[in-house]
Amino acid sequence: MQIPLNLIQRSQQGNAQQTLSTFNPTVVIGANQVSDGGPLNPGFNTSGAGSAEPYDVGIKFSEQGSGEGIVQTASFVISKPGANLDKSLIENTNWWVRLQSTDGGAESAKTGGSIGTIPSGPPPNPSISIDKVTNGADGVNLLVNQPITWTYKVSNTGNVPLSGVSLTDDKEGIITNFSGDANNNTLLDTNEVWTYTKTGTAKAGNYSNTGNVTGSYNGTPVTSSDPSSYFGAAPAFTIEKLTNGYDGKDILTGQPITWTYKVTNTGNIDLTNLQVKDDNGTPANTSDDFVVGSIASLPVGSNQTLQKTSTAITGAYANIGTASNTYTDGVGNSTNLSATDPSNYFGANPALKVNKLTNGFDGKEILAGKPITWTYEVTNTGNVSLANVQVKDDNGTPANTSDDFVVGTIASLASGQSTTLQKTSTAVAGTYTNIGTASNTYTDGLGNSTNLSATDPSNYFGANPALKVNKLTNGFDGKQILAGTPITWTYEVTNTGNVNLTNVQVKDDNGTPANTSDDFVVDNIASLASGQSTTLQKTSTAVAGAYTNIGTASNTYTDGVGNSTNVSATDPSNYFGARPSIAIDKVTDNSSVQGDGLLIEQGSPVSWIYTVTNTGNVPLSDVKVTDDKGVVPVYSSGDTNQDGKLDLTESWVYSASGTAILGGYQNIGTTTGSYTDDLNNPATPTASDASSYTGVRSLGARTPGFWQRWTDVWDGNASTDSSFAGKPDFPTSDILLSPYSAATVDPVTGQTALGILVGDYNRNGKTDAGENTVFYTLQEAQTLVNANQKVQQDVRYTIDRSLVASWLNFLAVNPAPTGDMNQAIAWLQKYTPDENGDGKGDGNLSLQASTYKMAASSPAWANATNTYNGLPTGEVINGKLDYYNNTGKFGTQPI
Repeated sequence: MQIPLNLIQRSQQGNAQQTLSTFNPTVVIGANQVSDGGPLNPGFNTSGAGSAEPYDVGIKFSEQGSGEGIVQTASFVISKPGANLDKSLIENTNWWVRLQSTDGGAESAKTGGSIGTIPSGPPPNPSISIDKVTNGADGVNLLVNQPITWTYKVSNTGNVPLSGVSLTDDKEGIITNFSGDANNNTLLDTNEVWTYTKTGTAKAGNYSNTGNVTGSYNGTPVTSSDPSSYFGAAPAFTIEKLTNGYDGKDILTGQPITWTYKVTNTGNIDLTNLQVKDDNGTPANTSDDFVVGSIASLPVGSNQTLQKTSTAITGAYANIGTASNTYTDGVGNSTNLSATDPSNYFGANPALKVNKLTNGFDGKEILAGKPITWTYEVTNTGNVSLANVQVKDDNGTPANTSDDFVVGTIASLASGQSTTLQKTSTAVAGTYTNIGTASNTYTDGLGNSTNLSATDPSNYFGANPALKVNKLTNGFDGKQILAGTPITWTYEVTNTGNVNLTNVQVKDDNGTPANTSDDFVVDNIASLASGQSTTLQKTSTAVAGAYTNIGTASNTYTDGVGNSTNVSATDPSNYFGARPSIAIDKVTDNSSVQGDGLLIEQGSPVSWIYTVTNTGNVPLSDVKVTDDKGVVPVYSSGDTNQDGKLDLTESWVYSASGTAILGGYQNIGTTTGSYTDDLNNPATPTASDASSYTGVRSLGARTPGFWQRWTDVWDGNASTDSSFAGKPDFPTSDILLSPYSAATVDPVTGQTALGILVGDYNRNGKTDAGENTVFYTLQEAQTLVNANQKVQQDVRYTIDRSLVASWLNFLAVNPAPTGDMNQAIAWLQKYTPDENGDGKGDGNLSLQASTYKMAASSPAWANATNTYNGLPTGEVINGKLDYYNNTGKFGTQPI
């Protein structure tokens, strides 16, 4: 026999109060846990403290049993192992339980109760059951937020009524609302089913709650529980639409498009039959929407991708993908699901335009050599920005890319924007065209590339205005034309450039290029086409000598862009104005003296020298010389190049001879020549010249003493000539007067003075080229011939006295030893001071006498060889002159 008992102990500090509730057990403690002397030894025996109770049971509580106000419950069964309890011993008896703390507490308490009469017959079998459902079922799918009704059916499955029936839901708490107590006795009778309900709202995901029901019979508790569950369905999905795998990319117009529609089940329930559509880029117009496809099944967390292809159009484009589905839960609730995602791209249509100009224009004439500025206006005519646009030029050679040049690179060029680059050059002559090219490689956002290019030619005509003038004189250049004959200048003007010219002026410098004031205008040419020629004329008269005048054709040309240039061409034309002229110089030659008006000893040989010179400016032919007195001049020399022409640099010498007659004599030499110019104009120049002499009787040579005594003969004073006039063997007049010059030029001072110039053989009073002279004033000469002035200590006086006498004999028309006199002059020049710095002494015997004084013992005066220092000695020279002065004779003269 077993008697289940339940005790509730409330422990209070220092006091124990016990109660016993019968037949309301909550936990049954097994027999092996509660026993006298069992493993839970209470520490006291059943008879402890004088107790007489037949059943004294010890129970140890855990630590939570200590402390005031803590309630613990325990159930236990009284049994007898291997046998039935004696009913008579148990019923209507008391029982006690000793309670002992296990956490070290020293206190203990005892509680107890009584057992009444134990019924007879089958033992009561209290039992209860519960059946819980959710919306009438278990495990159903319910749409989230749908209403929930939980139904709990509680049944008495035992054989005794149950009291204290209570229903608790582990999630929803105590549920009191029920029906089914048919007799309203608050007891769950064995034939009753009580129905409890609870409402709520479906939550997402798996949801399970449990209904727990309890009751009791005579203190014996019964319980039952039943779970019920549902799945809170939250169907959801997303759609991700991309264009060629991206959104917002630039895509080249015309490139293939693939739209992908990735649908993902983001809910908690598997879906079926999802439809995907596209609005075709017209969200306001559903009539052109198209179905992308359907997805038959889409488990939770999975995704599927559908595709649609097309071709990129120009500009911004967006279309919207929509995934839709209708979901119905397990109890017939439905919801419409939809997800959208737009995708866009920009249909890139890159394009370029280039506008190339030359100096701001096309097709203009531009002066060759002028600066050129090419402008390249590059415009982005497409709908996307471009980077690194390169501008090149073909350099005017489209077939040859090797000389192309880069104008520049435009780093950035927005759609619709223009940028202008420049390149400078110089205009070339002729038609010129070069092509500007703007190029770019555009790559869209997906890596598709396209090469862009735009070209524009620009051209100009390189104007090279030019003139040529060909000026001629009587149809030629460089001809000899007789001065005074007519001249016609022709000016052939040719447009040698590549553009037409107007108002071409032709001028002439009038032969004075340094003086523009006398230039004259030949004429104006109103129009002169490229390659055309026009001839103008101007007349004049040839002038003598070389003549050149310059014809100038000029024009101011202005090109199409305002550049001006002065175009000019010149051409000289020349001629030689031939002035044929001839001259003759006839002189009378007597021994070593030539001239006109000579005094010549009667009966001595005389000759005439005719020197013919060309005094014009052109050579002469057929030169002839005649004499009016019947002598025949004979050519002797002068034609150095032996061309038979009297050239400008030549002097032809003719000569004739005769015997001097007494008195005055004159004859005339005449010369003629011939010249014909290059234009066959003839001329015959002629010239004449007279020459005269006076034939006189020779006085004979006179000694120095004569010239000392008769100074009136050579004092240059005509008033004293009466002293010797008419005397035999005397000159008719003073020999220092006409026909000789009484005034001579002192080579030292350069001044004119009365005196004698020894060595002046042509008696012109000057030291001519090739003449060696010494000059003495009249007073000096008269002193030298004075015998009293002969200084033996300076033999220079001796030779000088002989030289002065010999020179006076020469002036008195005596044949003279010119060679001996020349040696005497040279000797004196060596041994007298050089006063004028010409490297030769000047005959002064008193100047620096101590230096130049010469004794008779000097080797320059006398030595065994009779020569000294390249000359005969002074003694030898003096002897020859003295012999001449005394006899009038002389030997062969040295050269």
